[in-house]
Amino acid sequence: MAFIPNTFITELIESIRLSDFLGTRLKLTRKGNSHWACCPFHGEKTPSFSINDDKNFYHCFGCGEHGNALNYLTGYERLPFVEAVEELAQYIGKEVPKTEKFVNQKEKKKQLTLYDLMEHACRFYQQALHKPMGSAGLNYFKNRQLTTDTISQFRLGFSPTGGKLVSHLKTKGFKISQMIEAGLVIKSTQKGKSDYERFRNRVMFPIHNKKGQVIAFGGRVLDDSNPKYLNSPETSLFHKSTNLYALNLASLNARKTNTLIICEGYMDVIALFQAGFNYAVAPMGTALTEEQIKMTWQYASSPILCFDGDSAGVKASLRSAIRALPLLKTGKGISFLTLPKGEDPDTLIKSKGSKKFQELVSQSLPISQYIWHVETQQGIPDTVEAQAQLENKLLSYVNDIEDPSLKKYLYNEYTTKLWQAVKSSYYNKNTYHKSKQTNSNNRYNNRYNDDIIQQISTPDRSENNVGIRSLILLCALVRFPYLFYKFEEQLFQIPSFNEQNIENLKNGLVDIISKHDIPVNYESMLELLKENSIYDLFTTIFTNSLIMHAPWLAIGNTTEQIQIEKLWKKIFMHYEKQQLELSIAQAKSQYLTSETPEDYQLFINLKTKLETLKEESHIIEDDD
Repeated sequence: MAFIPNTFITELIESIRLSDFLGTRLKLTRKGNSHWACCPFHGEKTPSFSINDDKNFYHCFGCGEHGNALNYLTGYERLPFVEAVEELAQYIGKEVPKTEKFVNQKEKKKQLTLYDLMEHACRFYQQALHKPMGSAGLNYFKNRQLTTDTISQFRLGFSPTGGKLVSHLKTKGFKISQMIEAGLVIKSTQKGKSDYERFRNRVMFPIHNKKGQVIAFGGRVLDDSNPKYLNSPETSLFHKSTNLYALNLASLNARKTNTLIICEGYMDVIALFQAGFNYAVAPMGTALTEEQIKMTWQYASSPILCFDGDSAGVKASLRSAIRALPLLKTGKGISFLTLPKGEDPDTLIKSKGSKKFQELVSQSLPISQYIWHVETQQGIPDTVEAQAQLENKLLSYVNDIEDPSLKKYLYNEYTTKLWQAVKSSYYNKNTYHKSKQTNSNNRYNNRYNDDIIQQISTPDRSENNVGIRSLILLCALVRFPYLFYKFEEQLFQIPSFNEQNIENLKNGLVDIISKHDIPVNYESMLELLKENSIYDLFTTIFTNSLIMHAPWLAIGNTTEQIQIEKLWKKIFMHYEKQQLELSIAQAKSQYLTSETPEDYQLFINLKTKLETLKEESHIIEDDD
């Protein structure tokens, strides 16, 4: 049994500049002699996670987490102790020394391990590639324009027929039972039939673990037979869902550059490495798993998924995006790079060069933008029903996110984008477009425009309940904090009408949501009101006389959430409608004075916006 000397561990920790190491995982800001970041242990908006290089420790003033680089790997990334030490050693390019404790003679004579067996198999395949029996495999790699160095770096090989691997491994002292256990030999289930090698007449791609040990193989046929690709089965060494091809080669460069490209296949990875993108990996012929997604975040804060541009590639990328959503955290994302149709990384680099591929890498989309792009690439639907269906689909993705801050901001992003897109679509279909005309034609059009404008009367400003409406909107945000997820942006637009109470309560709520996560319920919100010294103000406003105007605000009221959201939006839209009517009246007056095309277009834009608002208001009323 081996152990790692304590002296090595101490020297290892002391030799690492902590800000450089954590800088590959966190976004740091330098202040004085320290670096600061938002704490990964408890999540926050204001940085309280301090890194002191002189004393070689980090400390969070919010949650109290304290430690060094090794503590970070074992505490936050939850690596086993030995793996954490090996990660640090790999980071600075050192080998981990292991000292043998007392071992008796029987232990020294222990049978060869499966790791030894897989290493011998890998060497056999490598050697076979360069012998006459492997000439077809070597020609395949050369036709793919792989260099000798690349073939050697990835330890590519060839599996001959005729049971040659079994014979070779037997000469090294291995048993058939071990070969079956390692997945190299398949045990026959038919009487009288011999066990047989899994890989025959295939070019071979060895699969390594993070330590660089061979744990499995992938093999590709050289003819039209099926399956085209064949991988090792699940074994005690190899689990498809928790390994990535070439991670042993890519990990160090990925951390240095904070870039990790995830491709579809082995040859994609090899082609990228040969072109200088030495931070590429691939899953084992299956969709990216949750375990693999979490693993990639150890090496880059936003790994890039690179898929072919065909329909299958788009579907695979969307499945990966959906699988990643519940795992997303602040500072841990995923980006997407979709290649042109008919291209993969290998063909693209050969036809257009590595510079073109780098351009596509720089244009990769964050997951939020990518989902929007995929779901709206056919355009925004025309009908209200289809628009609602699209909104429900987008928001169902948002609901899968567990991080409350990300959920809030993505909710706002999608609802705002969709609303703007719907408005733009409506405007494009209903706006009167004019081409260049002569002066006489312009005068004729002006008379026609005047007829349209006269249909809009000066808005009725007789109602004096706008102050009450503002108080109801603000108190509803306190009573039902979940409204912030949908209407946070509208909070800033609620008018105060020079009423100090309205202004103070509004400013207090703005201050709360800028400093804290949105509370889960009314009681939690009241605690924050007390902390921000606006609790007394709220209690003087939130009285029975106000509740008479909005009974759904009452304590114990059982109105459903969706109905409360509609009521809030309906009140806010009344204010929006009044503001638009006033703006239209001003635009009308301005155009009648100037008669310029620009002022007329302003009037048309405002009128279109008002009609759209009225339509949405009717939809809400019809649903009630």
